[in-house]
Amino acid sequence: MATPATETSMQIFNNLHLMNTLYACIILIAGFILTKLITRHIGKIAEKKLSAQQSMLLQKLLFYSLITLVLIVALQQVGFKLGIILGAAGVLTVAIGFAAQTSVSNVISGIFLLIERPFVIGESIQIEGMVGKVQTLDLLSLKIRTYDNRLVRIPNSVVIKSTIININRNRTRRIDLSFGVAYDSDLAKVEHVLLELAKTINGINNEPLPQVYFSNFSASSIDLKYSVWVNTADYARMKKELAFAVKKEFNKHAIEMPFPQVVVSKSA
Repeated sequence: MATPATETSMQIFNNLHLMNTLYACIILIAGFILTKLITRHIGKIAEKKLSAQQSMLLQKLLFYSLITLVLIVALQQVGFKLGIILGAAGVLTVAIGFAAQTSVSNVISGIFLLIERPFVIGESIQIEGMVGKVQTLDLLSLKIRTYDNRLVRIPNSVVIKSTIININRNRTRRIDLSFGVAYDSDLAKVEHVLLELAKTINGINNEPLPQVYFSNFSASSIDLKYSVWVNTADYARMKKELAFAVKKEFNKHAIEMPFPQVVVSKSA
């Protein structure tokens, strides 16, 4: 049978435990809010000196680190010993490491991508047979939005091993139009028409100069390549405009672009 002194001690212990639990909850709530504010403030500073994805990664690492500290302090408040917490964390880290080797590989690959910076958020890239605009580069994966509005997630470990074509990293791009002209065409005239055409289209750069190249003697035509340089931002629009202009100019100068023909002779 419990004595009055024992009951008083238990009451005090229960009150202390309740107060410590309340303090732990306050620490968790206040710590979460403070962590969000600190992360947001550091993120604004980082955006001025780092790329968008580097700033994003820094914010996430800072957020999870601070939240971990808040959790440790809260757990200590309710009686957990720091040594026990760290020991359990170490064992848990080893266990997670064995169970999530792919995730660790993705994180390490993501860090290398952030250091190398083959692309930044907002740039268009070609990877794994897909073309799209970079949306985010997280700790585990790259997300791109294709031009037909599909969101594609690619693990960082795959990205680091893939060939990446950065479509708009450079300010200018070359448009190459390939077509054939009839065998009886005056090639000097064809070249002159194409080079003069380039001078009339607003958006074609003067440097490097437009060029006309011989490509091949094919079955029905002499194949040529017409190359001009434009600003990367105007590439798609200028390629369409140039193709329309070439066809119109060839019609104007009676330059034939033949299609494949097959001659069938009658048997005797």
